[in-house]
Amino acid sequence: MHKQKNKSQKHKTKFNFKKFMPLPKTMLNKNQTITPFKPEKKYNLLLATWLALVIVAAFALVAATWIIKKYYEPEFFSIAPQKNVKILPAEVYAYAGVITEIKTDYLIIKALASKNYLLKDQLLMVKIDGETKISRLLIPKTITSQSNTAGIKSTELTKEDLKIGQNITVSSQENIKNKISFTADKIETQIVK
Repeated sequence: MHKQKNKSQKHKTKFNFKKFMPLPKTMLNKNQTITPFKPEKKYNLLLATWLALVIVAAFALVAATWIIKKYYEPEFFSIAPQKNVKILPAEVYAYAGVITEIKTDYLIIKALASKNYLLKDQLLMVKIDGETKISRLLIPKTITSQSNTAGIKSTELTKEDLKIGQNITVSSQENIKNKISFTADKIETQIVK
């Protein structure tokens, strides 16, 4: 029994509380001993394994966040609209432009992207047939009536009345989106007086 007492006393070390934290004499006896906590080796290995896993997971999370922000954020995670992106409708039935050429059965007009549903300025071939109506709209500078069309006068024209450099609006019954050549149902010039 005496030998067992010696073995247990080997693990006990005296710890001087006065050195690290002075306490009143009534709280500390001279022979007071503390047994320090010494985990076994398997606990040290388990702790080291978990700590390594946490560090690897944190590193992977930081790396994944960096990759997502760098490569995928503009496409998937950005809720702000991107600059200079023009959203076009599915169907387009009219374009406005300036006449650049007049031929026997068609016109070439320059349609600006800023005034049309186009991604870039475009030259369009507008075919004219016997069904195409050509007209001039005279629009007053101020409209005083309740009606939006009050004071607007329409005059029929012929192809010969059209001039190079004239601003026109061409429209069609068919969807002309992404077409550079189409037959116009109506061609209008507008004059504001």
